[in-house]
Amino acid sequence: MKNNLLFLLSCCILLSAPSASFAAVEIFLDPPSREVNIGDTFLVNVRVKTDSECVNAIGTEIHFDPEVLRAVDFSTGQSLISLWTEPSKINKEKGTIIFSGGIPGGYCGRIVGDPGMTNILGKIVFSTSASLLKQALPLSTKVDLKNTEVLLNDGLGTNAEATVMGSDIFVANTGKGVINEWMSEVNSDIIAPELFTLEVYRDPNIKDGKYFIVWATQDKQSGIDHFEILETNPWKFGFFRSNGKEADWTKAESPYILKDQNLRSKIMVKAIDKMGNERIVEYNPKTSVIPGVDDRLSGSTGAIAIVIIILGIYYWRIIYPRGKKNNN
Repeated sequence: MKNNLLFLLSCCILLSAPSASFAAVEIFLDPPSREVNIGDTFLVNVRVKTDSECVNAIGTEIHFDPEVLRAVDFSTGQSLISLWTEPSKINKEKGTIIFSGGIPGGYCGRIVGDPGMTNILGKIVFSTSASLLKQALPLSTKVDLKNTEVLLNDGLGTNAEATVMGSDIFVANTGKGVINEWMSEVNSDIIAPELFTLEVYRDPNIKDGKYFIVWATQDKQSGIDHFEILETNPWKFGFFRSNGKEADWTKAESPYILKDQNLRSKIMVKAIDKMGNERIVEYNPKTSVIPGVDDRLSGSTGAIAIVIIILGIYYWRIIYPRGKKNNN
């Protein structure tokens, strides 16, 4: 995890400032304790607290008892982290959630007077395990943070002295109605993911020298669920069709190695949030779209115009006069 965090520093906008070798930063779960009813789906927030130092890279592991709790999802909708070196990975069997990422420009703590809790790294969506029906209730379980690493925003990637605090969950069978906090939050999301850009690159030292496309965006409500990509070549799949043949969208992650290494296809990437709201961004090819023809000709719409003009002249000077003569 540390290697990922150090690599991330090169991608963040670092603010150089004098700093002590170690600084206290707290990564904690909120609420620190709560009681839930069997069958509930509820949220536990992962937060960061820092009063005197700025941080720009954080990674941690969340551990829970899979016999008691089931991790349904990990929401990053309101997360401070925008560059994910290791997007959240849930292992339901082992009872772990791992993530790491960075905050470009750094995070220096909540602004004085800010009424909002803007220090969220992510939200764990838990539900109680069905196996609890066979156990004696009430019971308690612990959600812990382990192997936590925090790097300062000092231009050096200095390790911060991170303290952690978990959460105590008490499960009961109260007979009250089952609640689903996560569904209530997701259903309130009517906004599409944020607008983003697509960039195509090729480097002999990356991805075997093949062209690949990168993108990044966020959804500040329910969070990004997944991305899908579509490459359409109008010359290969349909003559003069702007979008080419309708193809299937496929799930993808950035960076993505392009199938069309000739860069003749229009590329579309779709960002879909937890509620199903979509944002589609297009990348149009800048090179020739006619296979096997010189780019100086095929890369210009003028070539098509020339062909049309020639056919028009041929028609009006040869075909049309003959037809008119025969009618007379």
